[in-house]
Amino acid sequence: GGGGGGSSGGGGGGSGGVESNGGGGDRAAWASGLVAAVAHCGEVPSSAIQLATIGTLLTFATSPTFGLHGDALSATMRTLLHTSIAAATEMDQATAKTALVQLINTVFKRAEPSFSAARAAAVTSAAASAAAASPQTYAVPVSDALLLVIVLCKIAAKEVEGGGSMDVYMAHSKVLALDLLRQLLEGPSAVA
Repeated sequence: GGGGGGSSGGGGGGSGGVESNGGGGDRAAWASGLVAAVAHCGEVPSSAIQLATIGTLLTFATSPTFGLHGDALSATMRTLLHTSIAAATEMDQATAKTALVQLINTVFKRAEPSFSAARAAAVTSAAASAAAASPQTYAVPVSDALLLVIVLCKIAAKEVEGGGSMDVYMAHSKVLALDLLRQLLEGPSAVA
């Protein structure tokens, strides 16, 4: 283990948490609770449990029918980031980092149509772009991508004092967040 709250909230991004195909608010509340419970398991210092947590959270985040949003997405990202630093073994840390990169890539791929629509809207008339795309279609994927960037920026901006195991953890978190931001800026061809 290594200190630091892996699944502790924060990071903004609104509530809600899960988009599902049907089922209404009860299903979304149930699913958000499920995500929180699984994210909490990531704090258990057992390799088998951490690997199962990583796999489950990645499945939630990348599923086309069970999309995480807002606080649930932030908690998933923070848990994967925490696990990639404080996991029981180096292999588990590498697995968590790979899952974290997959999560970020998935969220940005979902937002790409929104980004493309925004670029097209800048070129075409306002009336044509308003008819082509509604805010409901694009708001969630773009806000998810923005949320991930904000969470990484907040982690990267935290002050690291000097000394103590928590400061070592914070320094590792900061380096990882900065590396992930670098990869985002460099695009799909970025070297991990």
